[in-house]
Amino acid sequence: MAVKPISESTRSDLSYMLKEAEAQAIQRAHEALVCAEGKVRKGWTRGSFAANVKGKAVAATSAQAVAWCAMGAVQACTPRRSLREDRARHIANRALSGVAHERGASTVPSYNDSTTRTKAQVVSMFARARAMLKAVARENGVKL
Repeated sequence: MAVKPISESTRSDLSYMLKEAEAQAIQRAHEALVCAEGKVRKGWTRGSFAANVKGKAVAATSAQAVAWCAMGAVQACTPRRSLREDRARHIANRALSGVAHERGASTVPSYNDSTTRTKAQVVSMFARARAMLKAVARENGVKL
């Protein structure tokens, strides 16, 4: 079956919409990183996405959570199950993964959960992840 050619108008509209959707996802990921940094500043944990006041593991989005790991904080800041939030979470986590790799860790959890890691080191991941995101956004014409 032959594929019918796409009109220039439709192609242009779809291209614009795709770029706009990606720009929105990158902007939302940046917002999630800001939010997540705030959560980790309030309370940080190792070994689980989040912990309650007794140090017991809880869901990252739980109202009982008072401390988060790096990825748990991102999850808490992108709680809705939607394509937009999923994409933003993926982008934010990928940026954090890039930071973990720069710092010699294989994954974000292995960086966060290291017994030699400090809260300040984990908090600093977010600024670096945002800087990475800003650089890539700028290269692709997206303003943050």
